[in-house]
Amino acid sequence: MAANIITHEGEILIGRKENREGHPISGMWHLLGGHIDHGEDLEQGVRREVEEETGLESRVQGIVDAMTFPWKDGQEKNALRFVFHVKARSHNAEPDDDLAALKWVNPEDLTAELGERDAQRVQEREAQRKFVEQLKQN
Repeated sequence: MAANIITHEGEILIGRKENREGHPISGMWHLLGGHIDHGEDLEQGVRREVEEETGLESRVQGIVDAMTFPWKDGQEKNALRFVFHVKARSHNAEPDDDLAALKWVNPEDLTAELGERDAQRVQEREAQRKFVEQLKQN
């Protein structure tokens, strides 16, 4: 699974998932991303997910963090999540796939705008926290 800190002109793009029963982030604002298809190159999969969800062309800059977490509360198996820095080629994002909305936010406002799960991960994971702090300074 890939999560992306998508940037353009100093802002970060986040999405709100459609309300879908049983989905762990239904209706929440989150870092965009998704699953990499079987046999798909990792970078190609990240770019594909960004384009499917936003319509944006992008460039993968590198991995910010890698982590595991329970996919759903109470589940005994973990998901593996890579967090990438992705630069969008424009600000012209449109929600697609399973997104209800998109918005660009300032790095200072990121954790306040994200749903609880993603906000907690950004705050608690040192690599993600430092990366967002670096974006604030630019």
